[in-house]
Amino acid sequence: MAAGIPFRVTIMLGGNTGYFLMKETTVTIVVPAYKRMQYLRAALKSVVIDQTIPMVIAAVFRKSILEGAEYPRRIGGSYDYWLAYLAVKDGQACYYVPQRLTRYRAHQGSGTASRGVRNLRDNVYVCRKLLADTKLVPYRASIRNGLGILYGKMALYYFERRSFQRGRVLLNKAFSLLNHPKNILTLAANAVLVLCEKKFH
Repeated sequence: MAAGIPFRVTIMLGGNTGYFLMKETTVTIVVPAYKRMQYLRAALKSVVIDQTIPMVIAAVFRKSILEGAEYPRRIGGSYDYWLAYLAVKDGQACYYVPQRLTRYRAHQGSGTASRGVRNLRDNVYVCRKLLADTKLVPYRASIRNGLGILYGKMALYYFERRSFQRGRVLLNKAFSLLNHPKNILTLAANAVLVLCEKKFH
């Protein structure tokens, strides 16, 4: 039997509709040495790829995750996604609390409503940062597909505003990154619909 080593792991309980609280202390459990990378990869996939930690209004993060961490200003409106990544990238613990502790609403003055395409640009920046993380190499295809979806949304945004040249550049970027047939077909259909509506009306 392989020797066990102490290793801090992220424990994810519940689905992506839950609310997560980050505890002030981490949990140390003993796992076989050969399973260390398996635990870390599971944590990274759960949080970074599946995005199981919801928006920051539904999560509390340890302030210690920011100590010595990179936090570029360009993170902008994607700060919650970046904080979730920082929280687990080295195997820190995460805890699920089933109670609903917040309420959320969107209104005209909220960031969700007013930032528009800027939120998409912030997400693009974060995805590019994630692609540079060697720990996420096994998930690069998923991250690239997510980046393609973002570029596709930006392309549609500009098509709707009749900025066709800019939209076309972004659409080409999107198709160069997308690797899921469903996403490719969805974007192609939406682009055709928007272009037909804007060019012929």
